[in-house]
Amino acid sequence: LALLPTVAVAARQTIALLLRNRLLWLLFAAQLLLGGLAFGLGGVTRERLDGRELYCVLAWWFEAGVVLPWATLYLAVQAVHGDIEDRTFQYLFLRPVGRHGLLLGKWLAVVVLAAVLVLAGGTTLYLGIAARPGIWTDGVDPGLWRAFAVLSCLGAVAYAAIGVWFAATFRRPLVWAALFAVAQMVVALMPVSAGVRWLTVADPLRRF
Repeated sequence: LALLPTVAVAARQTIALLLRNRLLWLLFAAQLLLGGLAFGLGGVTRERLDGRELYCVLAWWFEAGVVLPWATLYLAVQAVHGDIEDRTFQYLFLRPVGRHGLLLGKWLAVVVLAAVLVLAGGTTLYLGIAARPGIWTDGVDPGLWRAFAVLSCLGAVAYAAIGVWFAATFRRPLVWAALFAVAQMVVALMPVSAGVRWLTVADPLRRF
């Protein structure tokens, strides 16, 4: 196969395999429950946070800060390193397909699934808070959801690339991925002027 057909086939097969992952479906279920949580918080925090502030806090600190990096890195490691653990890669490398196409296809599959997962959470959060129009000082703002949707896709692209690189390079990719995620959280607590923040994915997303 040429490069693009290899990417397409690898992406389709990777998505099919990852959809069998129970943790992925648990994450989807948890994301869908966020709407009820956001609706409840809207009634409790109306005197301290308006709808815009509440959505930004939950979408950034929970979705973009926790779910997006951890879920995407996990899916990327499972997509690539799973073939190494069960020795499927030995069969794949004997086939007349390019390794670059295989990795690109796996990366693309992770990007799609991670983006859909985080978009589901961001959308339910928005709908839950938008269901309380009284707490929005300037009215319900759909521009917030659109901005978070773009941010989710950009973050999925970056985190998936890092996760695939960890999985293809190290023997303990989940450990390295966890260290990266934790280090990024620590760096996020540093002053905005700290140059090391540019080495993270979170800081460019925050600026966006």
